Amino acid sequence: MFHVTILAVGAIIASSAFADHPSIHGEAGQVGSDSVTTVTYEIHEAVKSQNKTRHSIRFAAVDTQDEPRCAADGVCNLAVCSAAQDPDCPEDLPPGAGAEPAPTPAVSLETVDCTSTQSVDILAVAWNLVDDWANFERAIESATGSNLGSCIRGRFRDNARVICEQQTNCNRKGRCVLGRSSPLNQTTRIFGTFFNSIASAPAPDRRACYAALLTHEFSHSCDRVFEQPRAEAREAAAFTYWRARFPGTSGWTKTGTNGTGCGLD
Repeated sequence: MFHVTILAVGAIIASSAFADHPSIHGEAGQVGSDSVTTVTYEIHEAVKSQNKTRHSIRFAAVDTQDEPRCAADGVCNLAVCSAAQDPDCPEDLPPGAGAEPAPTPAVSLETVDCTSTQSVDILAVAWNLVDDWANFERAIESATGSNLGSCIRGRFRDNARVICEQQTNCNRKGRCVLGRSSPLNQTTRIFGTFFNSIASAPAPDRRACYAALLTHEFSHSCDRVFEQPRAEAREAAAFTYWRARFPGTSGWTKTGTNGTGCGLD
């Protein structure tokens, strides 16, 4: 385990770079000392047919800080390079694809004691929510009747401290806490029971759970008093929003357990 703060500049930027090709899909790969954080995308058939190499293309999901960042390294590094800058990018990408001339918003919330996969998932969720904040906030307000406000946006964007507690936190009756935050405190803890519930799930399913749990906990951290019903309503709405935007496994639910969902109340 390690302590890491990551600037997720355009964590999943390919969603906007390929706006004209809705059948694109992808999943973030494992981060390791010898690997690049990547997303593998299957390109829409109309584009794939023009691709001279005719194979899946690997795109960088976050800024890896490698130098030079736009060199021939086997990865189309759209997180920090334009398609024209990086020789690994296919020639048939839409005009303007990549980091320039359309820079993407950054998130810099802090993750502590999280595994690499946990950190990447948390930051990918934060980036996508901040990037689509107007629509996300509208969806939550429509479902719950309450506005998210600037405090929760700030948590996702740059001032939250998310600590990954790999052990479970259960009472004598076997009821386990999945996350914990306190009013007007920027620190959120996520516990092992949550991680165990989503460990074998693919990225879209895991991240729907993170979106729900973090929205719940950030609600507690921003409220002046403990508002459990409002936090739970926002949690459910955030899960629905994410699943609508990034469909995952059919039947994956917020409350399901034993490999069928997040295990959230």
